[in-house]
Amino acid sequence: MVTKRAKVRGRGIRPTAGTERAPVTRDLLFRRALAIVDADGLDALTMRRLAADLGVEAASLYHHVPNKQAVLDGAVSVLREGMVFEEPIPTDWRDIMEMVFLRYLDLLIAHPNMLPLATRRVESGQPEGLPYLVASGLSEDDAVALWQSILALVVGFATLASGTTAADLDHLPRGLAKRMTRWRRETARDALRALLACHGPRACPVSRLVRRPPAAPLTVREPHDRLHGCP
Repeated sequence: MVTKRAKVRGRGIRPTAGTERAPVTRDLLFRRALAIVDADGLDALTMRRLAADLGVEAASLYHHVPNKQAVLDGAVSVLREGMVFEEPIPTDWRDIMEMVFLRYLDLLIAHPNMLPLATRRVESGQPEGLPYLVASGLSEDDAVALWQSILALVVGFATLASGTTAADLDHLPRGLAKRMTRWRRETARDALRALLACHGPRACPVSRLVRRPPAAPLTVREPHDRLHGCP
């Protein structure tokens, strides 16, 4: 697989000569940082570049943030401001997880250069997902397994859907290759639902989704490698 930089519309906005600059605030600083990453990638985000875009000296940024890591945290927080949901909010924990992570998938696809920071933890004052799963009735082992699986699904799907990583499809027939370029949101939704269905109270055990050898000698009526699925 070949990695390439995502192309996003829009560039970091630079003040022009003779225009009045807005006062630099932490919020403006973080939003400009996200704009730089969207336009030119994470490597382009430096304190010098950020200061130039804001029309100030680099040293002045340290009145607002202690270091670049704080800037990255702020850019992630601005990205996650898009985690807004319409009423009514579902009450079942599986429906909530589906709603939250499908929205996060949308945001990651819209901001593909932020994908390396997709799982970065920042202070937000909102309930954290992993403790929420435990509070919803999952064992700690199941909660961690589900959380890791969801993160892998959502971040991986966003990476491929956004085009930041291009798969080699030349070996496939034209029809299959064309279909492989389409990463449909419904596909991610169905995969997410399958993961959620196999965890928690009244879940379909994961062991029933894998192939297992028959308990008795094979007969014509009990074929080998029978797939056991959720009822």
